[in-house]
Amino acid sequence: MPSAYSVAEYLTDLRAIRSTGSATAETSFYPPLDRLLNASGQKLKPQVLFSTQLRNQGAGMPDGGFFPQPSRKRRAAEPPILQNPERGVVEIKPADYNLDSLSNESQTIRYLKQYGLVLITNLREFRLLQLTPTNTVQTLERYLLARTPAALWLDPLASFTRHGDLLPDFLARVMLYRAPLAQPKDVAWLLASYAREARARAEDHPLGSFHTVKIALQESLGIKFEGDRGEHFFRTTLVQTLFYGIFSAWILWRRTPESLPGARFDWRVSAHYLRVPVLRKLFGEVSDPGALNSIQLQEILNLAGDVLNRVQPAFFDIFREEEAVAYFYEPFLEAFDPQLRKELGVWYTQKKSSSIWSSALTISFAPNSINHSALPAPLSASSTLAAVPEPISPRF
Repeated sequence: MPSAYSVAEYLTDLRAIRSTGSATAETSFYPPLDRLLNASGQKLKPQVLFSTQLRNQGAGMPDGGFFPQPSRKRRAAEPPILQNPERGVVEIKPADYNLDSLSNESQTIRYLKQYGLVLITNLREFRLLQLTPTNTVQTLERYLLARTPAALWLDPLASFTRHGDLLPDFLARVMLYRAPLAQPKDVAWLLASYAREARARAEDHPLGSFHTVKIALQESLGIKFEGDRGEHFFRTTLVQTLFYGIFSAWILWRRTPESLPGARFDWRVSAHYLRVPVLRKLFGEVSDPGALNSIQLQEILNLAGDVLNRVQPAFFDIFREEEAVAYFYEPFLEAFDPQLRKELGVWYTQKKSSSIWSSALTISFAPNSINHSALPAPLSASSTLAAVPEPISPRF
């Protein structure tokens, strides 16, 4: 298996197989999908192996399954017969297959009952499914690479550039859905992967949709977002602020009587717990129907909230609860966009006030990293920097 396999290579290989004119509708296209899934699985710790053509364990023969790989293996040991694919199974169909129909087919239901999680795909769209307590099929998360078979086969490869990181992120999240969440870096990586998706959606949307929030952020931070680079940085700041705020609100929510065992945190109440006016404004805009809702940020924030609701109590064993934000924000920024942070010298800190962590953001920039005319003097003069660590891999 290759150590790296890009979305562009996946598309190129699919098209090359189709161009032979001898491909079957489904199984001929397994190898590129195998390589794509294993490339994502190899980046995890421990690695997750995607293996095709599984044996029948009573529900049929899934097209593949996800198996976490132990870091140490006994060399001469025979593997147990019919090991369960701990991270779920995969059902693969041709590019013109309707996933709405596949979601409710009897074979899919049998897999869900046997294995709990099923990733279904027609090579261009992916959905992670589970059964609810009432045996209704639920889509946990989905990803759309190409809207139609024609787009998959014919659209210019350059039009798929935005998927280069986002699709591997989605596939990694699929493999991590059942993984225990107890380490700050693991939680930070998952939230950062959703933050990257949110930023991509924001980048594709007209800046006018963010006008009210942009003004609020500029007034709060004392910064003007101008020009193409300023617009990109504004969207990045918007997304980081949202996710930083959600995490901070979750920590505060945990200290309230509402966080009883079995209770679930709802990101929509974040504004209730955050005392910073700009954050209250931001969450109000995102929660209400309107311009920001049109870019489907709510969908992404729902998924981020689900991550926080899966965090295990052991998460707080290595630090005091009031220190949680400090253990979160640095690995989050590292995973979210280490290159941008390196280029701009951006550094975020949190302020402690009235014995709770507020979500006030202090931003400072390295000299000569951006147009200082857009910054007030105290910020443009700052040179607060930290060494940028290597990109992190989630450990599960």
